[in-house]
Amino acid sequence: MTTIKLIFLWTFRILKYIWLTFWTLYQIAFGIVLVALVWYGFQGTKLFLQYSHIRDIKALQSSPPDTTAFIQAERRSLHDSLISAQRRGARILPDTTIRWSWISMDSIPKVLREMVLVAEDSKFYSHEGFDIEQIEYALVSNHQAGHPMRGASTITQQVAKNLYLDGEKEMKRKLREAALVLLLEQYLTKDKIFEIYLNVAQFGPGVFGVREGARFHFGKELSLLSQEEMLDLVCLLPSPKRWDPKRSNPVYLSHRLRVLQNYALFRGIRSTADTSAPEWMRGVYDSLSNVLVEQRWKKLRSNSGVPLNDSGHAADSVSGDEEMIIEGP
Repeated sequence: MTTIKLIFLWTFRILKYIWLTFWTLYQIAFGIVLVALVWYGFQGTKLFLQYSHIRDIKALQSSPPDTTAFIQAERRSLHDSLISAQRRGARILPDTTIRWSWISMDSIPKVLREMVLVAEDSKFYSHEGFDIEQIEYALVSNHQAGHPMRGASTITQQVAKNLYLDGEKEMKRKLREAALVLLLEQYLTKDKIFEIYLNVAQFGPGVFGVREGARFHFGKELSLLSQEEMLDLVCLLPSPKRWDPKRSNPVYLSHRLRVLQNYALFRGIRSTADTSAPEWMRGVYDSLSNVLVEQRWKKLRSNSGVPLNDSGHAADSVSGDEEMIIEGP
C-alpha cells in the first residue's frame, strides 16, 4: 500500500472517530438538555400550582370543594345536549340536573370502601400517589395490544383530575397532574383523599359521589344498599356514562365478575363458588356466570349461523370458552 493511501486511510479513520465522538457527545448533551427542560418544566408547573392551588388543597382538610372541574364540564355537556335537542325539536329533552352531595367517610359502609379499593387502587394506602408497577403493566399491555387497553391511574391521580384538570391538553395535563398528586399526598391524609374520591367520582350522567349514585340507581340511601347493590355501584366507576346496572352489558358484567372474585380474595375466600363464601356472593357469582354463558352462546351460535332453540336459550353444556369467561383472566 502506498504512502498516500495510508495517509488517506488514517485521515479517514481519524475524521470518522472525531465525527462519532462529536455525534455521541451531541446526543448526550441533547439528552441532558431535554431532561433538564422536562425537570425545570415540572418544577415550574409545581411552583405555579403551589401558588394557584395550594390554598384550595389545604382547605380540603376541613371542608369539601364547592365544585370540581369534572362537574363543571358535565354541566356544560348537559347544557349543550339540551340546546341541541331543542334545536332538533325533540319531544323528550335530556335531563340536565347535576346530582351531587357530600357524605363523610364514617357514613360510607366499610364493605363499599373495600370494594372501591379492590376495584380501583388496591395499593392506595401503601403508595405515595403513583403505582409504578401498574404503570409498567399498563404500558406493556397497551403496547402488546397496539392501542390503549387500560390505564394505571391511582385514586390520588383521579382526585387530581376530577378536581382540577378537565379539558387540559395531554402533555400539559400530565405535568400538572403529577405535581398536583404530590401536593395532595403532601397536604392531605390518605383517608381524606379517599373521602374526596368517593364524593367526586362520577356514577352516571350528571351523578357524582356514592350517595347520589345510590339514590340515582337504586332509589335508596347508601346505608340501605345490599352488598350486591354496592358491588353494582362500584363496578360503574370505569365507565359511568355508558354502563347501567339494570342492563346486561357483557363488558360491564365481565368487569363485575372480576371485581367480585378479587373482593373474595381480599376477604380471604379462595373462590366465590365455595361454600365458605357468603350467600350473597355465591348468588351473584351463579347469576353472572349464567348470564355470561348465555350471552356467549348466543354470540357463538349467531356467528356460526346455528339457530337458537325456541326459547332463545343456549344448551346446558359449557365449552372451554365459557369456562374461561366464568373463571375470568
